[in-house]
Amino acid sequence: MSYIVKDRLFNLRLEPIVYLRDGCTVGFEALSRLAERSHHGSFDYARFFSDLSVDESINIIERQLEIYQKWSAQHPEIYDEKSLFINVSPLVLEDRDACNCFIPFLRYFNIAIEVDNHISMMSERAKKNIAVLKSYGMQIWVDDFDGCGNINDSFWNGVKIDRWAFQDNFKLASSGNRGSNYSDVMHVGPLVIEGIENEDHLEYALSIGARYGQGYLWAAH
Repeated sequence: MSYIVKDRLFNLRLEPIVYLRDGCTVGFEALSRLAERSHHGSFDYARFFSDLSVDESINIIERQLEIYQKWSAQHPEIYDEKSLFINVSPLVLEDRDACNCFIPFLRYFNIAIEVDNHISMMSERAKKNIAVLKSYGMQIWVDDFDGCGNINDSFWNGVKIDRWAFQDNFKLASSGNRGSNYSDVMHVGPLVIEGIENEDHLEYALSIGARYGQGYLWAAH
């Protein structure tokens, strides 16, 4: 199913998040990808989405939620008891009405939002809005953590490790050097390692104590 953002047609792609020890899917990250595949390689997704207004960002989130709800109703054997992870910009978290768009869907499936910024960089308004979402049972995850800085463990449900940071650490370890094992953030909650592309990556992720992972090793939906 497709939706239009700034005159461009996007499809919803679900990237599995799996339990590393047995490969079972525990959730999916919602990704918006161009419907026209020939443009994928040259399109700057990060810049495109960072330039969106709050209303445009909310429109994407609502469409992702609506599509996932439909798919989960059609295929409960795939989606039951799975969490949907959605990237949310700090600007959206500033808006109470925007945050409310998640609440009606919580009766159908679990939702986890991924936030790039550390809580220390957020406004008090954003913190209050996040607290309301957590009171409804939503999980809040640090996204794209590169191993630098401290994380307030009283606020977050888990940490997603940046794919490039993980792969750089893997290269260091493979060459006999010591990379980060992310032990400084394991007290926060479980780790999701992004960017697992092969069995060697998987073995390394398990060796540093990660619980979950995602990447090209597992097929997207």
